[in-house]
Amino acid sequence: MFYYSKSTSGFYCDEVHGQNIPVDAVEISNTEYNDFYNALNSGKGIDFDVNGKLCVVDVSREITSEENSAIASQKLAMTDWAVNADVTDSTLSVFLANKDEYIQYRLFLRALIANKVSGQVEWPDSPKAVWSVQE
Repeated sequence: MFYYSKSTSGFYCDEVHGQNIPVDAVEISNTEYNDFYNALNSGKGIDFDVNGKLCVVDVSREITSEENSAIASQKLAMTDWAVNADVTDSTLSVFLANKDEYIQYRLFLRALIANKVSGQVEWPDSPKAVWSVQE
């Protein structure tokens, strides 16, 4: 049997926790456990409704500048290849034709990191590579 404790925001199971289950823990089915677990992993929360029944709730919180910087850094790393000389050199037979789009995109990401932006960010789509082939 599974249980959920609001005081610890944790799940408990008879087989694992035995008698060490918080007194405020409420019994939940295997299906409810899976549903609540998946909801938590997708950024939702768990709370009691007006009837005292557990339910999934939206959790709104301020996204920190550190979280936004981490996302921006990851996006930068995913486009590092686009600024390498062997990709952008127009004297080569195959080169990235829209390198300026990548440069603008990467400038946006760097500015977000430098300015320590918190809150919701409207992330631009990463450019799609356009290759030019010279014969």
